[in-house]
Amino acid sequence: MPEMALRDMHEGENLAAQRPDLFGYGKAMLTVPDGKNWKLVYPDEIAREIESLNRSDARAMLLPYAGSKRWEVENGGITADGRRVRTDIDSQVKVANLKTAYDNGTITGTVNFKLADDSFIEADRATIDGIYAAILNHIENCFDAEQQARVGIEQMRLTTFAQVDQVFTHVTNNRKK
Repeated sequence: MPEMALRDMHEGENLAAQRPDLFGYGKAMLTVPDGKNWKLVYPDEIAREIESLNRSDARAMLLPYAGSKRWEVENGGITADGRRVRTDIDSQVKVANLKTAYDNGTITGTVNFKLADDSFIEADRATIDGIYAAILNHIENCFDAEQQARVGIEQMRLTTFAQVDQVFTHVTNNRKK
């Protein structure tokens, strides 16, 4: 089975973005066999098509990168009322469920709430409402930054990974406050 050494995961995403029909089970697959170096392995019957893909198309590389950067920042946590809070999808759901339980009266008192540093606080409705609002604001800022990056990439104003990273700087900086 032929293989192609890649600079990083994003180069593989670039290739997959160009021809998604060539990627998947039984087709081209990204691997990291040594845990460090990315490779693309693919069957002989699609080798010619894979090898003809443009490995340096900035848009094809940067559009998937903008999405993965948004996901990374979105899941990176925030500081709400001086407390570090997780923002991964499980944490988002748990906070939303707590807010709903307070809203419908299922919970009326305080609850134990686990922070990003694995410590616990006794949280009341106002605390959960504040965390919920901060997470929603953070998620909205992340998607706004991704959209801004995508527009910049499409218009060829953003042509490097560093420029895409810069678009997310305000979201990253805001989550630390």
